[in-house]
Amino acid sequence: MSQIGITYEQYLRLKANDGSVFAELYQLYRPLIWKQFRQRPKELTEADWRQEVSILLMKTAKALQPTDYRAFTKYFQTACWRRIYRLKQQSINYHQMIVPLENQTVEEILPLGGGHHLQLIERLLNIQWSTKQLTIAQQNLLLLSVAGYKGTEIALILNQTVTQVRTNLMRIRKKLRRAD
Repeated sequence: MSQIGITYEQYLRLKANDGSVFAELYQLYRPLIWKQFRQRPKELTEADWRQEVSILLMKTAKALQPTDYRAFTKYFQTACWRRIYRLKQQSINYHQMIVPLENQTVEEILPLGGGHHLQLIERLLNIQWSTKQLTIAQQNLLLLSVAGYKGTEIALILNQTVTQVRTNLMRIRKKLRRAD
Protein backbone atom coordinates (compact mmCIF):
# COMPACT_ATOMS: atom_id res chain seq x y z
CA MET A 1 0.00 0.00 0.00
CA SER A 2 1.38 3.42 -0.93
CA GLN A 3 1.65 6.19 1.60
CA ILE A 4 -0.87 9.02 1.12
CA GLY A 5 0.34 11.58 3.65
CA ILE A 6 2.86 12.12 6.38
CA THR A 7 2.91 9.57 9.20
CA TYR A 8 2.98 10.52 12.85
CA GLU A 9 6.56 9.22 13.20
CA GLN A 10 7.71 11.26 10.19
CA TYR A 11 5.98 14.30 11.61
CA LEU A 12 7.76 13.90 14.97
CA ARG A 13 11.14 13.39 13.24
CA LEU A 14 10.55 16.48 11.10
CA LYS A 15 9.59 18.52 14.13
CA ALA A 16 12.76 17.30 15.87
CA ASN A 17 14.75 18.48 12.82
CA ASP A 18 15.93 15.00 11.82
CA GLY A 19 17.70 15.38 8.47
CA SER A 20 16.89 11.85 7.24
CA VAL A 21 13.17 12.56 7.03
CA PHE A 22 13.61 15.25 4.36
CA ALA A 23 14.46 12.72 1.64
CA GLU A 24 11.36 10.69 2.50
CA LEU A 25 9.13 13.76 2.45
CA TYR A 26 10.64 15.02 -0.81
CA GLN A 27 9.75 11.67 -2.35
CA LEU A 28 6.27 11.66 -0.80
CA TYR A 29 5.38 15.24 -1.77
CA ARG A 30 7.31 15.31 -5.04
CA PRO A 31 4.24 15.85 -7.29
CA LEU A 32 2.99 18.68 -5.08
CA ILE A 33 6.41 20.35 -4.84
CA TRP A 34 7.15 20.34 -8.56
CA LYS A 35 3.61 21.26 -9.54
CA GLN A 36 4.08 24.49 -7.59
CA PHE A 37 7.58 24.93 -9.04
CA ARG A 38 6.16 25.08 -12.57
CA GLN A 39 4.41 28.34 -11.62
CA ARG A 40 7.65 29.93 -10.40
CA PRO A 41 9.19 33.21 -11.49
CA LYS A 42 12.04 32.78 -13.98
CA GLU A 43 14.71 33.79 -11.47
CA LEU A 44 13.96 30.88 -9.09
CA THR A 45 16.28 27.91 -9.66
CA GLU A 46 15.64 24.29 -8.69
CA ALA A 47 18.24 24.47 -5.92
CA ASP A 48 16.61 27.60 -4.48
CA TRP A 49 13.20 25.95 -4.60
CA ARG A 50 14.53 22.84 -2.79
CA GLN A 51 15.85 25.09 -0.04
CA GLU A 52 12.52 26.95 0.12
CA VAL A 53 10.70 23.61 0.37
CA SER A 54 12.94 22.51 3.26
CA ILE A 55 12.14 25.72 5.09
CA LEU A 56 8.42 25.32 4.36
CA LEU A 57 8.47 21.73 5.64
CA MET A 58 10.01 22.89 8.92
CA LYS A 59 7.69 25.87 9.31
CA THR A 60 4.62 23.77 8.56
CA ALA A 61 5.67 21.14 11.10
CA LYS A 62 6.26 23.79 13.76
CA ALA A 63 2.92 25.47 13.05
CA LEU A 64 0.86 22.32 13.57
CA GLN A 65 0.06 20.60 16.83
CA PRO A 66 0.99 16.90 17.06
CA THR A 67 -2.70 15.96 17.11
CA ASP A 68 -3.24 17.76 13.77
CA TYR A 69 -0.48 15.99 11.82
CA ARG A 70 -3.06 14.62 9.34
CA ALA A 71 -3.66 18.17 8.09
CA PHE A 72 0.04 18.56 7.26
CA THR A 73 -0.39 17.92 3.53
CA LYS A 74 -3.01 20.64 3.07
CA TYR A 75 -1.05 23.15 5.16
CA PHE A 76 2.15 22.33 3.27
CA GLN A 77 0.40 22.70 -0.09
CA THR A 78 -0.98 26.09 0.94
CA ALA A 79 2.44 27.19 2.21
CA CYS A 80 4.06 26.22 -1.12
CA TRP A 81 1.41 28.09 -3.08
CA ARG A 82 1.79 31.21 -0.92
CA ARG A 83 5.58 31.15 -1.19
CA ILE A 84 5.47 30.89 -4.99
CA TYR A 85 2.87 33.69 -5.09
CA ARG A 86 5.08 35.95 -2.96
CA LEU A 87 8.13 35.19 -5.07
CA LYS A 88 6.17 36.00 -8.22
CA GLN A 89 4.92 39.27 -6.71
CA GLN A 90 8.47 40.23 -5.71
CA SER A 91 9.59 39.46 -9.25
CA ILE A 92 6.80 41.59 -10.71
CA ASN A 93 7.55 44.46 -8.34
CA TYR A 94 11.25 44.20 -9.13
CA HIS A 95 10.62 44.54 -12.85
CA GLN A 96 8.30 47.52 -12.55
CA MET A 97 9.59 50.75 -13.98
CA ILE A 98 10.71 53.27 -11.38
CA VAL A 99 10.69 56.85 -12.61
CA PRO A 100 11.86 59.93 -10.65
CA LEU A 101 9.11 62.49 -11.10
CA GLU A 102 10.16 65.43 -8.94
CA ASN A 103 9.82 68.69 -10.93
CA GLN A 104 10.92 67.20 -14.23
CA THR A 105 9.39 67.19 -17.68
CA VAL A 106 8.78 64.04 -19.68
CA GLU A 107 11.68 64.86 -22.00
CA GLU A 108 14.10 65.12 -19.06
CA ILE A 109 13.00 61.77 -17.68
CA LEU A 110 13.12 59.86 -20.93
CA PRO A 111 16.47 58.24 -21.60
CA LEU A 112 17.77 58.33 -25.15
CA GLY A 113 15.78 55.95 -27.29
CA GLY A 114 13.12 55.47 -24.61
CA GLY A 115 10.28 56.94 -26.65
CA HIS A 116 8.16 53.82 -26.35
CA HIS A 117 7.63 54.65 -22.66
CA LEU A 118 6.37 58.15 -23.47
CA GLN A 119 2.65 57.48 -22.95
CA LEU A 120 3.26 55.58 -19.72
CA ILE A 121 5.45 58.30 -18.27
CA GLU A 122 3.04 61.06 -19.31
CA ARG A 123 0.24 59.19 -17.58
CA LEU A 124 2.36 58.71 -14.44
CA LEU A 125 3.21 62.41 -14.36
CA ASN A 126 -0.44 63.29 -14.86
CA ILE A 127 -1.51 61.01 -12.00
CA GLN A 128 1.20 62.37 -9.72
CA TRP A 129 0.16 65.94 -10.48
CA SER A 130 -3.48 65.01 -9.83
CA THR A 131 -2.73 63.37 -6.50
CA LYS A 132 -0.74 66.42 -5.38
CA GLN A 133 -3.91 68.48 -5.89
CA LEU A 134 -5.67 66.39 -3.21
CA THR A 135 -5.70 67.46 0.42
CA ILE A 136 -3.41 65.64 2.86
CA ALA A 137 -6.38 63.78 4.35
CA GLN A 138 -7.45 62.65 0.88
CA GLN A 139 -3.89 61.60 0.03
CA ASN A 140 -3.73 59.52 3.22
CA LEU A 141 -7.06 57.90 2.42
CA LEU A 142 -5.94 57.10 -1.12
CA LEU A 143 -2.62 55.73 0.14
CA LEU A 144 -4.36 53.37 2.57
CA SER A 145 -6.76 52.24 -0.12
CA VAL A 146 -3.98 51.55 -2.61
CA ALA A 147 -2.02 49.72 0.10
CA GLY A 148 -4.86 47.20 0.26
CA TYR A 149 -6.66 48.11 3.45
CA LYS A 150 -10.38 47.35 3.57
CA GLY A 151 -12.92 50.10 4.08
CA THR A 152 -13.56 49.08 7.68
CA GLU A 153 -9.84 49.08 8.47
CA ILE A 154 -9.38 52.51 6.90
CA ALA A 155 -12.34 53.79 8.91
CA LEU A 156 -10.73 52.56 12.14
CA ILE A 157 -7.33 54.02 11.25
CA LEU A 158 -8.71 57.43 10.24
CA ASN A 159 -11.38 57.49 12.93
CA GLN A 160 -14.24 57.79 10.42
CA THR A 161 -17.32 55.79 9.56
CA VAL A 162 -17.27 53.28 6.72
CA THR A 163 -19.79 55.40 4.82
CA GLN A 164 -17.54 58.47 5.05
CA VAL A 165 -14.58 56.43 3.79
CA ARG A 166 -16.55 55.09 0.82
CA THR A 167 -17.90 58.53 -0.05
CA ASN A 168 -14.47 60.15 0.16
CA LEU A 169 -12.89 57.40 -1.95
CA MET A 170 -15.61 57.85 -4.54
CA ARG A 171 -14.91 61.60 -4.67
CA ILE A 172 -11.16 61.04 -4.97
CA ARG A 173 -11.60 58.55 -7.80
CA LYS A 174 -13.91 60.98 -9.56
CA LYS A 175 -11.30 63.75 -9.29
CA LEU A 176 -8.56 61.49 -10.60
CA ARG A 177 -10.68 60.32 -13.54
CA ARG A 178 -11.46 63.91 -14.45
CA ALA A 179 -7.76 64.79 -14.40
CA ASP A 180 -6.82 61.75 -16.47
